[in-house]
Amino acid sequence: MKNVAVIVAIVGCLSICGYSYASNPVVSNVEKIYIQIGENWAYVRPAAAVTGQPTCATNPKLFAINLTTESGKAAFSLILAARKSATPVQFRGSGACTIKSGYEDLGWVSEEDM
Repeated sequence: MKNVAVIVAIVGCLSICGYSYASNPVVSNVEKIYIQIGENWAYVRPAAAVTGQPTCATNPKLFAINLTTESGKAAFSLILAARKSATPVQFRGSGACTIKSGYEDLGWVSEEDM
């Protein structure tokens, strides 16, 4: 019985303590890419509507990307390739606005087969 309680506690923590995302996932083509020269960040705007963004995202439908990290550079490369080839990608925000005030940080992006 003790083992069952431990398993229930672990599963509960995984669902509550896990990394959370704010905006709902959206599959879309890339509508716009903007790079802020000298500030090492960029933003991307999907063509489709983005819902569920946090209140800190005063520029809705835009995701900020930190271009100083390897993961940010990789995400930006994937987004740029998707834009050039008109391939849809799935976007989801992190729920935070730490890269640029008013822009939700990009939580993850993946190539989508449509």
